[in-house]
Amino acid sequence: MRLAIVAAGLLAAGAAQAEAIGTVQGMLGFNAETDYDEGKVKANGQSATFDGDDDDLESNFGLSASYEFAMSSRLVLGPRLSFMTGEGDDSENTVRTIDIGGIGRFFFNDGSWRGFAALGVGATYGMLSNDDTDLDVSGIGYHLLLGAGVQGDLASTVGFIGGLYYEYVAIGSVEGDGKSAGVTVDVELEDATVTRPMLMAGITF
Repeated sequence: MRLAIVAAGLLAAGAAQAEAIGTVQGMLGFNAETDYDEGKVKANGQSATFDGDDDDLESNFGLSASYEFAMSSRLVLGPRLSFMTGEGDDSENTVRTIDIGGIGRFFFNDGSWRGFAALGVGATYGMLSNDDTDLDVSGIGYHLLLGAGVQGDLASTVGFIGGLYYEYVAIGSVEGDGKSAGVTVDVELEDATVTRPMLMAGITF
């Protein structure tokens, strides 16, 4: 009985002391695009629809942070938060997204430098604005994040992490208002998406 109690205590202590990995990474997006299926505007009791269009995003920059717990020697899971902004190439729209979700990483090897594959999923709050038309719309959807990279030790408590990722963001309805010919109009963009490859690099602690 004593042996069982001692063993259970050791297991509990080990679980309580499970290694955690914090990360802070800068994000640089490229070849990014936004798209939506259909747009709707309403003003003075009248409404009109128009076909959606895609738009290349330039100047994609952001910041990501996660806090991941070791499930095993090869697998870590934890929450992730990120913010990303980009500028429309043709539309001059500003597109911002906030991701709140989880991420899991699977390491391929042991050692001080390890390669990994990553999968993230969660909710996204998307915002689109344009100062020229006073456009300001937003909506809530989801994101999927796939990637691979490398993590290694730089010092006893600090390390490097970097990788290449692809993110897909989908928002069913983005709503708000804007101005057309000086008149305020209600705006809705349906089935909006953002797609972007990203380079991410930063530190672990």
